[in-house]
Amino acid sequence: MTGPGPGPALDLPRIRAALARLDALVVEHPELADRGEALERDLEDLMAEDEVTKGGVPVKLPVELLERADALISAVRADPELSAMMGRVSRAAVVRVALLKGLNELEKQAAKRGKGA
Repeated sequence: MTGPGPGPALDLPRIRAALARLDALVVEHPELADRGEALERDLEDLMAEDEVTKGGVPVKLPVELLERADALISAVRADPELSAMMGRVSRAAVVRVALLKGLNELEKQAAKRGKGA
């Protein structure tokens, strides 16, 4: 399978199926979770690159923000509402939700300023 750019295109359905199989393995063998975190981030980065080609925006984030997002992953997984909304809880998903919540807050502040002006 080849795409418009150099090299092969990503087969996202196969990648997602593989990630689902990995998730099932981690449930059966929780000790694998620590070793899989780095691989999961790499796969998420590849999938995010594909999203960018579909109109997304590539964003470089400081390490400190990524560490904060990573620290929230287990808490988000434990929250039924958030995990249901996000589907697969990952670093990228946490960053997307944080961005959405931040934009919602900025829009509220802008609306208040607009009404008061």
